[in-house]
Amino acid sequence: MRLETEDRAVSGWTLNASVGGLRVVIENSLDPGTELTVWLDGRAPRPGRITWVQDEPDGSIVGVCFLDEGEPRPSRSSS
Repeated sequence: MRLETEDRAVSGWTLNASVGGLRVVIENSLDPGTELTVWLDGRAPRPGRITWVQDEPDGSIVGVCFLDEGEPRPSRSSS
């Protein structure tokens, strides 16, 4: 996966994903509040924001929240 800000792209590894966001390992740190584009393999890019950062000796773990509603979900019909 890749995170792109206005001035750089950062590759990373997804630790977990949910409807609302991701937890990602990256080699370089990004500041909380940074808005970016999230590129996941095989999916359309999505806007996101760094919500928290945990610095580690070999990089950072960051929380990313999605700023859109993502792919539409199937509607439920009541029969």
